[in-house]
Amino acid sequence: MNKLTKKKIIMSCIISIAVIILLFTLNSESTGISREKYSKYLQTTTDKSVNLTRSYQDEIGLWVKGDYSNITMAKITETFLPKFIIQLNEFNNTKSPELYDKVKENFVKSFENEIKSYELFKYYLITNNSTENGLSIDYLSKALEYETMARSYYNQVSNTSR
Repeated sequence: MNKLTKKKIIMSCIISIAVIILLFTLNSESTGISREKYSKYLQTTTDKSVNLTRSYQDEIGLWVKGDYSNITMAKITETFLPKFIIQLNEFNNTKSPELYDKVKENFVKSFENEIKSYELFKYYLITNNSTENGLSIDYLSKALEYETMARSYYNQVSNTSR
């Protein structure tokens, strides 16, 4: 091999190594940004969820006080259910960084159980079947358990990524 060919090979190797290092660095940085963005997204999403749940629970409070009949509360529940479903679908359609998979999985299960709880509560309001109410309470308890697990995983992720 002549000197020019050797120089070309060496330069190609150096450029290739530099490109690999650059790509690795950019990928690592984008993963970090992605984690940070996803963490903020989770906070925003859970805040929206808390606000929606609080708003619905305020309506239930009025029903408990006797301000609403069962039929009125069933209609109110019917208007809230699509809002919960939209929130679940939006959240479910996001891609989480692998580090947040358990967080997302448990939040999804929490949303699903909360929705199921409200569906059963609506049936209870319409039918006055106490079994439906008991099942509704069970699903709401499961929703809270999954939310607690999601928050626990979130705290673990937050503590390990600092």
